[in-house]
Parts: sequence; structure tokens; C-alpha cells
Amino acid sequence: LGHKWERFDIEKHKCSVCNKEESHINDGTGKCKECKCIVFDEEPFSGSGTKDDPYIIGSEKDLDAFRLFVYDGFDFADTYFKLTENNLSLNTKIGKLANDGTQRIFSGTFDGNNNTLSLDIQNTENNNALFSFTKGATIKNLIVSGRVKGLSGVAGIVAHAEDTTISNCKNEAFIVGSEYVGGIVGYIKNTTIKNCVVMQDAHISENCHLENVILDKNAIVRPGIRLVGHKDFPVVIGKGAGI
Repeated sequence: LGHKWERFDIEKHKCSVCNKEESHINDGTGKCKECKCIVFDEEPFSGSGTKDDPYIIGSEKDLDAFRLFVYDGFDFADTYFKLTENNLSLNTKIGKLANDGTQRIFSGTFDGNNNTLSLDIQNTENNNALFSFTKGATIKNLIVSGRVKGLSGVAGIVAHAEDTTISNCKNEAFIVGSEYVGGIVGYIKNTTIKNCVVMQDAHISENCHLENVILDKNAIVRPGIRLVGHKDFPVVIGKGAGI
């Protein structure tokens, strides 16, 4: 298993940390045995990451490579990804927001292309979802299924979303948590949600913009929220929710 690309320095074909070429050995977890850089045995994604030519996630290997890059500190701001395969599986969340202040943020655009991701993320951590923490991100055209379990901040799509747009998404996963639990998102701030369903104990913070959204169960809508209905999909406030 030879060296391959680290930290998305694909054009140079070298490690941007230790500056070595053709020397990395994969330890079996996507890390180099020598310097612990992210390494791959082939280019992790096709595409160039632009709006017109997004990075393609077409396999579970691609999905795991994407997860590794975010966990290693790449927020992918102004970078585009597109999911091209249906029913890929993931058992580890993308990104991190921990009690000790550790943050691994996704800030790019992820287009699910109307495909489904099957999740099996179950542990006793906070902020469990497909994406643990997004800021300045766009998540669209995505369905998630399976099971997500955690403590505070548990959801299907995003556990903690700030300045994020989530549109045309659907949760079919079974979600279990203690607080800030939602089908689409657990905790949101300055975030727009369009054509989505928000369920269970989702916490809606100030300055959020929701369109065509059905809030179910104990959703809390904070002051400053603007709810805009659609002629075909009126806004419905669910069980116990107060605006």
C-alpha cells in the first residue's frame, strides 16, 4: 500500500504535513503508519469540488474518506459534494462537537441527490447525527434511515447547525436522546430549514427562517423565528410546541 493523498493536496500528490512523496503506508484505518497523516491507496473522490464539478461520493469508501477529512480539521468551506449511490451505510458521525471544546465543523455543500444514507450511530456522546456540527453549510436533497442514539443533541441530519441551510431533507431513522432531539436537526441557530420535517424535541433558536416545515411534538420556536407556509404544504405546529 503506497502513499497517497493527504489533506486534499491532490494536485501535488504529496503529504502537506511532512512533505513526503511515495512514502506513506496505510495502517488500515486510513492513517499513515509513519506520520499519521490521512492516506489513501487511490484518489478518494472524483471531481474537483466546485459547484459545476462536485466531489463525488459514490461508495462507502468515499463516504469514510470524507468523514476522515472533516474529523482531521477540514471544514470544506466553498466546497461541493454530491452523493451518487443509494443506501450507503455509515456508523460514525461526520465532524465533532465535544464538551471539552473540540470542534470539527463541516462548512461546505452536501447534495444527497435524493439518495438515502443508512445510519447506525449509537453511543453515549453528545451531538450525534450524520453531521455533528455544521456552520455556514448547505445540506440538501437527502434522506437518512437507520438508528441514531446519544445524549444531548441527537438528530438524523445535523446535531448542531449554525448559519446552515437544510432543504428537501427527510428523516426515516429512529432517534433516541435526552434533550435537543429532532428528526432533522437537534439544535439550530441562524439556520434556514426548507421543505423539511422537524420532529421530537428539536430546539429552534433565534433568527432562524423556516419554510414549508411541519413541527411535531415538543419543538420550541424561539423569538424572532419567521415561519412561511407554502400553498401546498402549510406550516403545522405539532404536539406541545409553543411559538
